Amino acid sequence: MDTLLKESAEWSVRMHASIAIGTEFISDGNRWRCTDKGTRTIVAIKLDQDDPSWYNGPPYSVAEAVFDEHDLEAVALSMEEWLEMYGEG
Repeated sequence: MDTLLKESAEWSVRMHASIAIGTEFISDGNRWRCTDKGTRTIVAIKLDQDDPSWYNGPPYSVAEAVFDEHDLEAVALSMEEWLEMYGEG
C-alpha cells in the first residue's frame, strides 16, 4: 500500500476513535459537532448558525451530515491542527 494512503487510513481510524457524541471537530475549515457514531461513520451537524437553539436536539433544526472513513481522512480535532495539515486555502 502506498505510504500516503496508509497514513490517511491510519489517520481516519484515529479520528474515528477520538470522536464521541458531542465532540467538536474541524472539516473543510468548518466546525462540526458529532451527534451519532456508527461502526465506520460519524454523523454531525455543522456549527454555523448564530442562534444556538438550532443545535438543540435530536431532532436538530440543521441538517446532519455523515462522515465515512474517507471523509475522516480530512478531519482534525482543532482548527490549528487542521490548518497545519491543509493550510488556509
